[in-house]
Amino acid sequence: MAEGARAAMSGSSEAGVLSDDVFQRELDAFVARSAQATTWRVERLLKQSDFETTELVEGEPRGSAPGRYIRKRIDMVVGAGAVYHALWDAQRTGKCPACVPRLIELGVQGDELTVVMEYVAGSTIMELVASLGAGLATATLIMPGLCDAVELLHRAFEPPLIHRDLKPSNVIMREGKPVIIDFGAARQWRDGASCDTTHFLTRCYAPPEQFGFGQTDERTDVYALGKVLYFCLVGENPPNVCDARACEAAGISRGLGEVICRACAFDPDGRYESARALGDAVEGALLCAEICGQAVFRGGGGSFSVGPERVRNADAQHLAAHAEMGRVDARSDSSAIPSSRTERASRSIASKGWAMLESLSTKHRRLMRMPLAVWNALLATGCALLAIGSVMAIVSPNAHDAQLPLWFRVLEYVGVGMVSPGALAYLLSDKRFLRAHIPGLAGIDRRKEAMCAAAAFLVGILVPMVFGMVAGLI
Repeated sequence: MAEGARAAMSGSSEAGVLSDDVFQRELDAFVARSAQATTWRVERLLKQSDFETTELVEGEPRGSAPGRYIRKRIDMVVGAGAVYHALWDAQRTGKCPACVPRLIELGVQGDELTVVMEYVAGSTIMELVASLGAGLATATLIMPGLCDAVELLHRAFEPPLIHRDLKPSNVIMREGKPVIIDFGAARQWRDGASCDTTHFLTRCYAPPEQFGFGQTDERTDVYALGKVLYFCLVGENPPNVCDARACEAAGISRGLGEVICRACAFDPDGRYESARALGDAVEGALLCAEICGQAVFRGGGGSFSVGPERVRNADAQHLAAHAEMGRVDARSDSSAIPSSRTERASRSIASKGWAMLESLSTKHRRLMRMPLAVWNALLATGCALLAIGSVMAIVSPNAHDAQLPLWFRVLEYVGVGMVSPGALAYLLSDKRFLRAHIPGLAGIDRRKEAMCAAAAFLVGILVPMVFGMVAGLI
């Protein structure tokens, strides 16, 4: 096999002697390509960009069970996908963290890198927030574990592996634990580099250094985690600048807002120094917000929120003490995660608590699903009956309506009998079902959504009234 690999690389060898690590990497790629005897059947295309194609495939790979897998084909010319080699090497030596999908195959052909990995069954953070609703409980279920997972990802590699594209759609919650996916934009720290930019980022989750203002490091992922915390609390994509004013406008408590502002500081030196330090601060802020009753919950139907007055009355000193204790602990002992027996025990208890809370939330959703579905069905039935009645009134008018022009009957019954009731029904409906099945609705601003529905309700009534008055029909 080694002779075959050397023969395949003879063109490169003629230009100069290959170094040991370059030869080893080429040899590994050759062996991997030779071992890939799987015939994959593409089930569907999941995502496609200028540099990457992601597909859901079926097959029976060597050494793994037959089933569904994720295949990525990446154009290496643009610098994408290089970290998958590091993940592959770490997996072979048993050092790859559990928060990363297991790789099945890795091969290089020309400028194209092909990676096949396990299909992670679960919900992304975006889907979970759409289903559960955004708020304190959802952030508690997601953020502490996600910060720990990112810290493990940084610590498992030397130099640290920086994901650089953390966002709600790139984290899957599997049995309550986060799995980080999509490492196309990831890279490892380069000592001495002054800056690095990328075209593979998601703007509202990417820090300034990814636009060429410096080199990305662990604090780049800290910035993205702060933006993910905002999404978990509010249910909307964060603004480009997450300052105190933006957090207060979104209804976020003062303590959690301070954590978000520090994590999303423009200057990396102003951020938390690690994902673990951020995780400790998040846990303290969540605990303080829960004790002070500052929870913000923005789920569709049956939700509650707090006003600016209660937000301003936050126990800032208690929160600062929690956050500072977490930072001191992170600085004093950062060699392992968790760092002590007490911390391991406390985190184990907390993990069981969050799992229990998630289980209760699931049971609660199941119990509430039927009455909410009945409520939505009643609203839809009412709208349908009004629409049928409006059509009948237009085509078969009574004696009074028969004297009105056809155009006015259409305007009147479509507006008053269809548009206004439909808008009102949408305002009164439980929208979590729609957001769970139509992911695009999860990112819509709730206030704009409500304002548009209210405007449609008023237009449906006012337009026929105005035209009727102008025409002398009313």
